[in-house]
Amino acid sequence: MTMEAATAVSTLLSLAGILFVLNRLRAVAVDHFRHEIFTLRDDLFDRAAAGAISFSHPAYGMLRSTMNGFLRWGERMRLLDVVLLLAFTRADRVTEDPFDTRWKRAATGLPVSDREWLESYRSRMRKVVIRYLVVGSLVLVATLVIPLFLWVFSVAIVALMERQAFEFGSNDEAASSLATSPATSSA
Repeated sequence: MTMEAATAVSTLLSLAGILFVLNRLRAVAVDHFRHEIFTLRDDLFDRAAAGAISFSHPAYGMLRSTMNGFLRWGERMRLLDVVLLLAFTRADRVTEDPFDTRWKRAATGLPVSDREWLESYRSRMRKVVIRYLVVGSLVLVATLVIPLFLWVFSVAIVALMERQAFEFGSNDEAASSLATSPATSSA
Protein backbone atom coordinates (compact mmCIF):
# COMPACT_ATOMS: atom_id res chain seq x y z
CA MET A 1 0.00 0.00 0.00
CA THR A 2 1.36 3.38 -0.94
CA MET A 3 1.70 6.20 1.51
CA GLU A 4 -1.12 8.17 -0.16
CA ALA A 5 -3.51 5.22 0.06
CA ALA A 6 -2.63 4.68 3.72
CA THR A 7 -3.26 8.37 4.42
CA ALA A 8 -6.61 8.23 2.59
CA VAL A 9 -7.72 5.14 4.52
CA SER A 10 -6.59 6.68 7.80
CA THR A 11 -8.45 9.90 7.05
CA LEU A 12 -11.64 8.08 6.13
CA LEU A 13 -11.49 5.96 9.29
CA SER A 14 -10.91 9.08 11.38
CA LEU A 15 -13.87 10.85 9.80
CA ALA A 16 -16.07 7.78 10.33
CA GLY A 17 -15.00 7.69 13.98
CA ILE A 18 -15.76 11.37 14.43
CA LEU A 19 -19.19 10.99 12.83
CA PHE A 20 -19.92 8.00 15.06
CA VAL A 21 -18.94 9.91 18.21
CA LEU A 22 -20.98 12.96 17.16
CA ASN A 23 -23.99 10.76 16.43
CA ARG A 24 -23.70 9.13 19.86
CA LEU A 25 -23.38 12.60 21.37
CA ARG A 26 -26.74 13.50 19.83
CA ALA A 27 -28.34 10.37 21.34
CA VAL A 28 -26.88 11.20 24.74
CA ALA A 29 -28.11 14.79 24.42
CA VAL A 30 -31.66 13.56 23.66
CA ASP A 31 -31.61 11.18 26.64
CA HIS A 32 -30.30 13.89 28.96
CA PHE A 33 -32.86 16.40 27.67
CA ARG A 34 -35.73 13.99 28.25
CA HIS A 35 -34.45 13.17 31.73
CA GLU A 36 -34.26 16.86 32.65
CA ILE A 37 -37.76 17.58 31.32
CA PHE A 38 -39.16 14.49 33.09
CA THR A 39 -37.58 15.64 36.35
CA LEU A 40 -38.92 19.16 35.92
CA ARG A 41 -42.41 17.88 35.08
CA ASP A 42 -42.38 15.53 38.08
CA ASP A 43 -41.35 18.40 40.37
CA LEU A 44 -44.19 20.50 38.97
CA PHE A 45 -46.62 17.62 39.54
CA ASP A 46 -45.39 17.10 43.13
CA ARG A 47 -45.85 20.79 43.87
CA ALA A 48 -49.40 20.70 42.50
CA ALA A 49 -50.12 17.49 44.42
CA ALA A 50 -49.00 19.27 47.58
CA GLY A 51 -51.75 21.83 46.96
CA ALA A 52 -49.69 24.72 45.60
CA ILE A 53 -51.94 24.94 42.53
CA SER A 54 -54.93 23.10 41.18
CA PHE A 55 -54.33 20.44 38.53
CA SER A 56 -57.11 22.05 36.52
CA HIS A 57 -55.56 25.55 36.56
CA PRO A 58 -54.81 26.78 33.02
CA ALA A 59 -51.23 27.85 33.85
CA TYR A 60 -50.42 24.42 35.28
CA GLY A 61 -52.04 22.78 32.25
CA MET A 62 -50.03 24.92 29.82
CA LEU A 63 -46.72 24.15 31.49
CA ARG A 64 -47.46 20.45 31.79
CA SER A 65 -48.64 20.08 28.19
CA THR A 66 -45.64 22.07 26.92
CA MET A 67 -43.30 19.74 28.82
CA ASN A 68 -45.21 16.75 27.44
CA GLY A 69 -44.75 18.16 23.94
CA PHE A 70 -41.00 18.51 24.49
CA LEU A 71 -40.88 14.94 25.75
CA ARG A 72 -42.81 13.65 22.76
CA TRP A 73 -41.10 15.65 20.02
CA GLY A 74 -37.74 16.51 21.60
CA GLU A 75 -35.74 14.03 19.57
CA ARG A 76 -36.96 15.71 16.38
CA MET A 77 -36.17 19.21 17.61
CA ARG A 78 -32.89 20.54 16.25
CA LEU A 79 -31.25 23.95 16.25
CA LEU A 80 -31.37 24.13 12.46
CA ASP A 81 -35.13 23.52 12.54
CA VAL A 82 -35.62 26.39 14.99
CA VAL A 83 -33.41 28.74 12.95
CA LEU A 84 -35.25 27.87 9.72
CA LEU A 85 -38.62 28.26 11.42
CA LEU A 86 -37.68 31.74 12.62
CA ALA A 87 -36.18 32.66 9.24
CA PHE A 88 -39.26 31.68 7.26
CA THR A 89 -41.91 32.85 9.70
CA ARG A 90 -43.45 36.19 8.95
CA ALA A 91 -42.01 38.96 11.10
CA ASP A 92 -45.41 39.93 12.53
CA ARG A 93 -45.97 36.36 13.78
CA VAL A 94 -42.61 36.37 15.58
CA THR A 95 -43.31 39.61 17.44
CA GLU A 96 -46.72 38.49 18.67
CA ASP A 97 -46.03 35.38 20.71
CA PRO A 98 -49.32 33.49 21.06
CA PHE A 99 -47.89 31.24 23.77
CA ASP A 100 -46.76 34.22 25.83
CA THR A 101 -50.14 35.91 25.40
CA ARG A 102 -51.98 32.75 26.48
CA TRP A 103 -49.52 32.27 29.36
CA LYS A 104 -50.16 35.76 30.73
CA ARG A 105 -53.89 35.25 30.45
CA ALA A 106 -53.66 31.87 32.21
CA ALA A 107 -51.48 33.23 35.01
CA THR A 108 -53.70 36.23 35.78
CA GLY A 109 -55.56 35.92 39.02
CA LEU A 110 -52.82 33.85 40.66
CA PRO A 111 -51.13 35.21 43.76
CA VAL A 112 -47.75 36.77 43.01
CA SER A 113 -45.85 34.00 44.82
CA ASP A 114 -47.61 31.28 42.77
CA ARG A 115 -46.99 33.17 39.55
CA GLU A 116 -43.30 33.51 40.46
CA TRP A 117 -42.72 29.81 41.11
CA LEU A 118 -44.64 28.86 37.94
CA GLU A 119 -42.53 31.35 36.02
CA SER A 120 -39.39 29.79 37.55
CA TYR A 121 -40.49 26.39 36.17
CA ARG A 122 -41.09 27.98 32.78
CA SER A 123 -37.65 29.61 32.90
CA ARG A 124 -35.97 26.35 33.89
CA MET A 125 -37.77 24.60 31.04
CA ARG A 126 -36.50 27.21 28.57
CA LYS A 127 -32.91 26.79 29.82
CA VAL A 128 -33.12 23.02 29.41
CA VAL A 129 -34.42 23.44 25.84
CA ILE A 130 -31.75 25.99 24.88
CA ARG A 131 -28.96 23.86 26.35
CA TYR A 132 -30.32 20.84 24.47
CA LEU A 133 -30.52 22.73 21.18
CA VAL A 134 -26.89 23.81 21.53
CA VAL A 135 -25.44 20.50 22.74
CA GLY A 136 -27.65 18.43 20.43
CA SER A 137 -26.55 20.32 17.34
CA LEU A 138 -23.84 18.26 15.64
CA VAL A 139 -22.82 21.19 13.46
CA LEU A 140 -22.55 23.57 16.41
CA VAL A 141 -20.64 21.05 18.51
CA ALA A 142 -18.27 20.20 15.67
CA THR A 143 -17.61 23.81 14.67
CA LEU A 144 -17.71 25.64 18.00
CA VAL A 145 -17.71 23.48 21.10
CA ILE A 146 -14.95 21.05 20.13
CA PRO A 147 -12.60 23.78 18.85
CA LEU A 148 -13.32 25.87 21.95
CA PHE A 149 -12.55 22.87 24.17
CA LEU A 150 -9.33 22.19 22.26
CA TRP A 151 -8.33 25.86 22.53
CA VAL A 152 -8.93 25.92 26.30
CA PHE A 153 -7.05 22.62 26.64
CA SER A 154 -4.09 23.93 24.62
CA VAL A 155 -3.98 27.17 26.65
CA ALA A 156 -3.93 25.12 29.86
CA ILE A 157 -1.15 22.88 28.51
CA VAL A 158 0.93 25.90 27.44
CA ALA A 159 0.43 27.52 30.86
CA LEU A 160 1.51 24.29 32.56
CA MET A 161 4.57 24.04 30.32
CA GLU A 162 5.49 27.66 31.02
CA ARG A 163 5.20 27.07 34.75
CA GLN A 164 7.35 23.95 34.50
CA ALA A 165 9.92 25.78 32.36
CA PHE A 166 10.03 28.63 34.88
CA GLU A 167 10.53 26.20 37.76
CA PHE A 168 13.28 24.35 35.88
CA GLY A 169 14.85 27.66 34.91
CA SER A 170 14.75 28.84 38.54
CA ASN A 171 16.33 25.61 39.71
CA ASP A 172 19.05 25.88 37.04
CA GLU A 173 19.80 29.47 38.08
CA ALA A 174 20.00 28.46 41.75
CA ALA A 175 22.26 25.53 40.92
CA SER A 176 24.53 27.66 38.72
CA SER A 177 24.77 30.39 41.35
CA LEU A 178 25.88 27.80 43.90
CA ALA A 179 28.46 26.41 41.50
CA THR A 180 29.96 29.83 40.67
CA SER A 181 29.96 31.28 44.18
CA PRO A 182 33.34 31.36 45.84
CA ALA A 183 33.81 28.62 48.35
CA THR A 184 33.99 29.96 51.82
CA SER A 185 36.44 28.26 54.01
CA SER A 186 36.89 28.70 57.65
CA ALA A 187 40.40 29.33 58.72
